[in-house]
Amino acid sequence: MPRFSLASLRFRLLLLVLLAVVPALGLALYTNIELRRLAAADVKEEALRLARIAARDQEDTIKDTRQLLFALAQLPEVRSTDPTACSTLSELLNRYPQYTLLGVIERDGDLFCSTLPISSPVNLADRSYLQRVLQTQDLAISDYQNDPISGKATLDVGYPVLDEAGQVQAVVFASLDLTWLNQLAAEAQLPQGSTFTVVDRNGIILVRYPDPGTWVGRSVPEAPIVETILTQQGEGTAETYGVDGIPRLFAFTPLSGAPGNGKVYVSIGIPTAVAFANANRVLALHLGGLGLVTVLALAAAWFGSDLFILRQVKLLVNATKRLSAGDLSARAGLPYGKGELGQLAHAFDEMAESLELAHQVLEQRVAARTRELSALYDVTAVASASLDLQTVLESSLDRVLTVMGSEVGTIHLLDETKKVLHLAAWRGVPPDLMAPIDPVPVDSGLAGWVAEYGEPLVILNIAAGLRPLLAYPVRGSHAYIGVPIRAKGQVLGVLSVVGETGRQFKMEEVNLLASIAGEVGVAVENARLYQQAEQLAVMRERERLARELHDSVTQSLYSLTLLAEAGQRLARTGDLERAKGYLARLGEIGQQALKEMRLLVYELRPLALRRDGLVGALQRRLDAVETRAGVETRLLIEGEVELPELIEEELYRIAQEALNNALKHAAPTSVTVCIRAASECMELEVVDDGRGFDPKDVGGKGGMGLVSMRERAEKLGGSLTILSIPDEGTSVKISVKT
Repeated sequence: MPRFSLASLRFRLLLLVLLAVVPALGLALYTNIELRRLAAADVKEEALRLARIAARDQEDTIKDTRQLLFALAQLPEVRSTDPTACSTLSELLNRYPQYTLLGVIERDGDLFCSTLPISSPVNLADRSYLQRVLQTQDLAISDYQNDPISGKATLDVGYPVLDEAGQVQAVVFASLDLTWLNQLAAEAQLPQGSTFTVVDRNGIILVRYPDPGTWVGRSVPEAPIVETILTQQGEGTAETYGVDGIPRLFAFTPLSGAPGNGKVYVSIGIPTAVAFANANRVLALHLGGLGLVTVLALAAAWFGSDLFILRQVKLLVNATKRLSAGDLSARAGLPYGKGELGQLAHAFDEMAESLELAHQVLEQRVAARTRELSALYDVTAVASASLDLQTVLESSLDRVLTVMGSEVGTIHLLDETKKVLHLAAWRGVPPDLMAPIDPVPVDSGLAGWVAEYGEPLVILNIAAGLRPLLAYPVRGSHAYIGVPIRAKGQVLGVLSVVGETGRQFKMEEVNLLASIAGEVGVAVENARLYQQAEQLAVMRERERLARELHDSVTQSLYSLTLLAEAGQRLARTGDLERAKGYLARLGEIGQQALKEMRLLVYELRPLALRRDGLVGALQRRLDAVETRAGVETRLLIEGEVELPELIEEELYRIAQEALNNALKHAAPTSVTVCIRAASECMELEVVDDGRGFDPKDVGGKGGMGLVSMRERAEKLGGSLTILSIPDEGTSVKISVKT
């Protein structure tokens, strides 16, 4: 079963099918509305037709009643109010079943006779039609009513009976039975559930078909249909609820009596379920057909999309995923057709092929670039790791030839005159061809041109070059590339590489050689500076040793010479006591000279600070100098001493200066060096028990040793404290934050 997702193409196809069904559904609903409207129009038209027939029949009946009552009013027995008139009325009633009652009313309203037996006197003076007859002396019609005598819905019609003087002496009347309208409804063969109703202006039901016994005589003005009829007071139609609460289509029209009389209304209602049965049936057929078509369309979209679209799309998606995951060999695997999917597959495969080709080219470029950068890194590493210029030049040339894929190359360096290039390193040059390229004048040969103009030079064929071939001797035709070796904007030499004939040197290769030549230039400059620094350091050290020898050992040796000569004179004169004193003094000065010589010799020895650290270097100093000089020494360590190299060197120099001062000037018998290491502070203290001095007497005129120690302490951001008392020794303490 295919997977379903709201974001899938299948869902979108199903959604399109459903959207295509919406217009058809709207058309079906519109058709149903129109059919309902037409059905309602037909039903209302038929109901109005029946209501109008009932109204017309009622009017015809009133006309017939007028003629009947006129004839009765002319009968002698009626005019004379003879009791035989009752029998005449009864005979007429048998011939006219539409009347429920025929009778004669005297002027004062007493019922003189009627077709119904009367057990007690009846006065009808309150009948409205009787008063109108007496006033108009003409025909009068009552309101529609439920007759108390017959118990039926009736319409009373009265006509005057005049005497010879033309005065009304009685009124003959007839009660028209409205239930004849039920017969009209029955003959109309209304649909099942339909109603035929007559209501008066007060909302009282006069006629009800079917089920008259339940509804006739009830007042229902609040019923929706009755309220609608009484509100419009005319002819009309409505779709609303009947008095029984069932929805129907109603048509209603008034039944008018004589002028001035109240109206009653005839209404015919047909159930909406019956009226709209055909419309609902058509709607059901439409919806059923539409549902079937929708299901078939959805099924076709669901399964057909997988067969004709989604399988191809999935192949494209899988190929895309493989391509994005790095598989550049991924292809759609679809036939190229004229359809969109075929075109898409073709475009995808072309894109994948282009990416694969671009990736291959990129890999080649990256590999080449990596080799170039690796070569540049190697040259930089060699230049920074070694101060031996020859090693740097030879290693750099080897790396250049490897990355350029060549076997022949040279490095020339300019001499101090900047006029001649001397061969400093070479590879692949036969011994018999060395002479023309060492040396090379700046104004001669290919390397000379590069040095003269300070620009790279690329030649595809050396034999066809502007400079003579002997300037770069190789057998056969070859390509040449040379770049200047620079440092601080000055040309120091030339880096040359010889390749096969016709080789196209790329701009990247030229730039690489220029970068390597720059690193070589830095190495050449550093080597020269280092050589100059070494020479300067040797000169300064010689000057310092000369000063030290002159200030200490030379003076001691001069004193020894004077004392020896004086002792000899005293010995020759026989003054042995004084000669012994000179000899003792001679021994002391000799011992002091020995100490100073040992100190100078120690300073000339290689410093063990880097190898042994601060503690080891101080211990070696104490053992090599102070202990041999007969001074008792102690080295005390508190905490772990882990300091940067710069701080260790400065602390050692301060301690060394303090020990030198003690040994030269204080004549101590013991020296203690104490190091206290904490998390944020380091203290180094040198204490001796020598002669001591008064710091106030020194003031700002301290010797170079004191000045040097203070400068070193300030350089570290620390503080230097010197405590000394004459004949009680000296303490030199430095505190540094770590």
